[in-house]
Amino acid sequence: MRTHTGEEPYICDVCLSEFSQKGHFRQHMRTHTGEEPYICDVCLSEFSQKGHFRQHMRTHTGEEPYICDVCLSEFSQKGHFRQHMRTHTGEEPYICDVCLSEFSQKGHFRQHMRTHTGEEPYICDVCLSEFSQKGHFRQHMRTHTGEEPYICVFCMSEFPRKDTLRQNMRIRIGEKTYECDV
Repeated sequence: MRTHTGEEPYICDVCLSEFSQKGHFRQHMRTHTGEEPYICDVCLSEFSQKGHFRQHMRTHTGEEPYICDVCLSEFSQKGHFRQHMRTHTGEEPYICDVCLSEFSQKGHFRQHMRTHTGEEPYICDVCLSEFSQKGHFRQHMRTHTGEEPYICVFCMSEFPRKDTLRQNMRIRIGEKTYECDV
């Protein structure tokens, strides 16, 4: 009946948020108390919400209850399933209010917005270079660490960048990507 009357008798004495259901009020109070009553018996991770606990348990059980009826891909998380479905529907709900570009994924939208704001949240603690994209930051960090994670299966050479590996692979298999048409 409270959905019709709008009555919200459960009031948080910390932030004054109001709730119509006792369960929602209890769940909210954990944001203030830090209580995490749901504990994973496999890895001992703790959760304040039952839904987050259930979602976590799928990492151990391998359960993937969300199945795409188009291509039969399976997902453990509803959000990942929804995101995947946009590949079939073409839905692009994230729209840039500056240039009207449309995006199907929130992460791609956020990354795009940095082209307008100039925000560069990834900062190298060695040389203080700043980057707008996490991938570019990771790639840059390899110049300091010397890490070369991309390995050629033909010659076992190691490379710090994927594009350099691809270039090497083309040489190894004899692929000529640029041909003179004259």
